[in-house]
Amino acid sequence: MKKVISILLVGLMLFGLTACGKSGKAYEKPIATFYDALEDKDYDKMVSAFTDTEKEFFEMALANSSKEELMESMYAEIDGDVKISFKVIESTPIKGEDLDSIKEEYGEVEEAYILEVETTTKTSSDKETSTDEMTVVKIGGKWYLSMM
Repeated sequence: MKKVISILLVGLMLFGLTACGKSGKAYEKPIATFYDALEDKDYDKMVSAFTDTEKEFFEMALANSSKEELMESMYAEIDGDVKISFKVIESTPIKGEDLDSIKEEYGEVEEAYILEVETTTKTSSDKETSTDEMTVVKIGGKWYLSMM
């Protein structure tokens, strides 16, 4: 009987850890990082969700403003804090020629997916839900957002 209870407790703990996480699949982590960074207005954290290629794009954006100014400009018309949640509705592996062209851009890509993501943004005065496609790539064992 003790063994059955122990097994049930371990199962419940594992379920709790999985259910409480902000992202379920490993490829969801850069999305969670990106949205957390937007909530926190943290430029460095936001950029860390992207590949090195995209990081170069963000660095070019800093030519005309500071990190803080860039993040503040994103929230210029938002009153109060922002809370963002998301759910991946569909995931489609990228294969064949499409994967080959991603590899040409990024080099050693292990996997890539196009994700259909439902995002809910809440502010003190508004709540908005949208569905968008996001591309994620796995490079060197780590998942990143891609602008491809």
